[in-house]
Amino acid sequence: MATFLRNDKLVVAWFTESIPLPFGPHEGGLPGLILEVNYAGTGNIVTATKMEKTARQIVRPDKGKLVSWKEFYAYLEKNKRPTFTLTVR
Repeated sequence: MATFLRNDKLVVAWFTESIPLPFGPHEGGLPGLILEVNYAGTGNIVTATKMEKTARQIVRPDKGKLVSWKEFYAYLEKNKRPTFTLTVR
C-alpha cells in the first residue's frame, strides 16, 4: 500500500510486487502493478477486477535504437495508453 496527496486529497494505492510493472489506474511509479486506488473523501475507488494473460509472443526486434531506462520511461510517459480494462465501482 502507498499513500500520497493529490490536489490536497489523500490517495491510497494498493499494489502488488508480484507483478513488477510500474503501471495501474491513474497513478504509476510504484514497485508493482497498482490494483486499486481509493481517492479518500470523494467516494471514488478504481479497482482492477479482471486480468487476462494473452498468448502474445514476444519477438526480439532485429532493428531499432538501443535506449537507456530513463529514455524508455520518458517514451512511455509521452505515449501513455491503457493496457488493461478497469471496472469502476
